[in-house]
Amino acid sequence: DPELNIIRVNQWMEKIYSYQKPLIGKKCYKVYQQRENVCPWCPSVKAIKTGEPQSEIVPYPTEEDPKGWFDLSAFPIQDAEGRVTGVIEHVKDITDRKRAEMALRESEDKYRNFIENAPIAMYTIDTKGNFTYGNKKLLEITGYIKEDWLNKPFHPVVHPDDLDIVMQRVGDRLAGKGTTDPYEIRIFNSSDEIMWVKLNSESIYETDELGNKKLVGMQTFVEDVTDRKRAEEEKIRLAAQLRQAYKMEAIGTLAGGIAHDFNNILSSVLGYVELSLMDVETDSQLESNLQEVYRAGMRAKELIRQILTFARKEEGHIQPIQISTIAKEATKLIRSIIPASIDVRLKGESESCAMA
Repeated sequence: DPELNIIRVNQWMEKIYSYQKPLIGKKCYKVYQQRENVCPWCPSVKAIKTGEPQSEIVPYPTEEDPKGWFDLSAFPIQDAEGRVTGVIEHVKDITDRKRAEMALRESEDKYRNFIENAPIAMYTIDTKGNFTYGNKKLLEITGYIKEDWLNKPFHPVVHPDDLDIVMQRVGDRLAGKGTTDPYEIRIFNSSDEIMWVKLNSESIYETDELGNKKLVGMQTFVEDVTDRKRAEEEKIRLAAQLRQAYKMEAIGTLAGGIAHDFNNILSSVLGYVELSLMDVETDSQLESNLQEVYRAGMRAKELIRQILTFARKEEGHIQPIQISTIAKEATKLIRSIIPASIDVRLKGESESCAMA
């Protein structure tokens, strides 16, 4: 009735609350909740005040020590003038459903906590390609904070050269097709530095009450492979340097052989020049020409000696040389091999020496 006294109950209620018999004539809150005052959530009180049906999920037998839950609906009884003269309470035991919901919520909390603190980075995107979640590890390896990309598209963080393959992979996953094989791409961290990551993605589905599956997004696990990639690049660079060193060693060996043969030929040339100088007139033009040939031959012989030293990996003999003398000889040699239209002038008569 309007005073919350129990007027009538069915057998099911008498069975549930058999330890409270007789139920009729007692206050509902004393019988059903073992309280001394009206329940603050009571749908019957709301129905009496509003004249409209009300419902609530309530614990039983007490709020402090619930053993189950009822879906309690209150339907007001009105007289001919519209005044509420009582309430019919409809009680449905939803304990199994409630426990299932609590178990599901607990399982979701455990899963969420596991993913949030997982040692591998992970993120999710929706079907529009916007980030919907990123765990702590993801933020740690990239330096971002959640506000930097939550509910924002993923493509700005992808390196332009890798964007096509990412768009193809994401499109396939969001369409529920394509390969699930891991792949490696470059992304930008919060400092705009390039880092390499390995991605492994799976589609996310939700199931409705009828058991129909609906694609709602994609989850991706992220592994930072920057150090490995840099090590691979360094290995390639060192291998290239080693190949170049082998080439240079081979060239040095070849150059040494050629220089040795050329030195034998040059020795003969210089010998004949010396013999010729013994037979020419002093201060003649021919003597001057032979002297130039001889000096050039000696410079060539010195050059051959340096090549042989390099090829044999021997220590060179360093001695003082007059720079102006070498410059004059080089100038004469250049003049003989360039067109006459080009004038070569040597400035400076320094007597300085250098160690070479």
